[in-house]
Amino acid sequence: MRYLALILLLPTFGVLTWLYCAYPRALPRTPARVRYDVAVIVLGLASTLFALLGAYDYPWATGDAIWRQIMASVAAYHVYPVVLAIGSWLRARVLA
Repeated sequence: MRYLALILLLPTFGVLTWLYCAYPRALPRTPARVRYDVAVIVLGLASTLFALLGAYDYPWATGDAIWRQIMASVAAYHVYPVVLAIGSWLRARVLA
């Protein structure tokens, strides 16, 4: 039950990862860019998992058990795109 939120969001994370890797097309796909992209994706997944488990284990004062899943989904859905956006912004400055 703890990872249900992550399983439900995997298709969305797959699309976001594809978009992150595919754009911008102006930057050449060098080995340095591939290593950087893999590092950002792994960092994004690790931080998403940390946020998901933290939100799931947080003692929410009100609500039923479904709110644990909802808050874990919200935390995971907000952390991963933010990490990819910061990684994309830094990639444009570091590898350009």
